[in-house]
Amino acid sequence: MKRILIAALVQVLVAGHVDAGWVKKSGTTVTTATVNPLSVTPAPAVAQLQPIVGSVRRTSHFTNPFTHKAKYSYGTYNPLSGQFGTSTFRR
Repeated sequence: MKRILIAALVQVLVAGHVDAGWVKKSGTTVTTATVNPLSVTPAPAVAQLQPIVGSVRRTSHFTNPFTHKAKYSYGTYNPLSGQFGTSTFRR
């Protein structure tokens, strides 16, 4: 009984807060101005990476025993440069 209480106390003290967000968006900066060929207007210098729907997959078999988080990765698309990439997060 004493071990269970100590384990519960350690769990409460060590566990972090719950993060409700799946994907944390980040911006990318372009050094030169680009022009959108469809509307012939300059594109913004800062664009958000767009997540690709259905590309989330679990990349590790390990789950943290205290926070119960595992490592995942997802694909991203940069609309300014037209490049694809990958990012990781824990959930």
